[in-house]
Amino acid sequence: MRAEAQNRAAAGKPQYTPRSLSRLTALDLHARLERIDNPLAHEVAAELWTRILRMSMVPREVIDRQEPGLHVRRMAGGNTGRLLRLLDELRHASLAEAIVADSSGLRELLGEGSLLQRLGGPLPVLDSTDKRVEFLLRFLECLKRPPWKTDWQSMERLRGLAHLVLNLGFFVSLAMGGSRTVLPGLAAAALLIIGLLVWKFLYERVRLLALYISFTDEFVEPEAVLSGTV
Repeated sequence: MRAEAQNRAAAGKPQYTPRSLSRLTALDLHARLERIDNPLAHEVAAELWTRILRMSMVPREVIDRQEPGLHVRRMAGGNTGRLLRLLDELRHASLAEAIVADSSGLRELLGEGSLLQRLGGPLPVLDSTDKRVEFLLRFLECLKRPPWKTDWQSMERLRGLAHLVLNLGFFVSLAMGGSRTVLPGLAAAALLIIGLLVWKFLYERVRLLALYISFTDEFVEPEAVLSGTV
């Protein structure tokens, strides 16, 4: 599987356009599972699809009744442009190689990383499907080109820390009787946190969908993908 993944990543996975992406439906994406004959890759793809269902991107009746109307652009919540950009940034990323690499191989794929990655502890041992999926979800942005300088989990920690500081500032301000200068600043910060939460919710849907599409692209023939007959 590693050689196949490396060859596909080196050549570049399909380059989607708004038109080609609009051809894909939820049924098309689900049908990819049947076309992956590598057992390990199938397990990972199936778990990713399960998580897509958990996020309510695809009602189960669409799959059960084979209803063709749900297109990928709707699954992305209207963020088709962001989905296209992320898919393009993942074109040369060997996601399949990542799930079979050992610790040294993972570090090579991720590069030196940032201080936040090093503070996150040692890289996990990918000895189960759940751990492989969690690794891809955590380090997806570090595998794309250009890569982020930190992983998704570390970004979540920073967001949580910012939220904590905001709450502490709010209660300290109340304890001191409030202030005309402090409270407006805290209100602005609160709006920023709310905006980040909305962005996080929307982006998490897009990144999961992009991960599933890009990962299965490494095992589905490009011609079938681009023609919408997956």
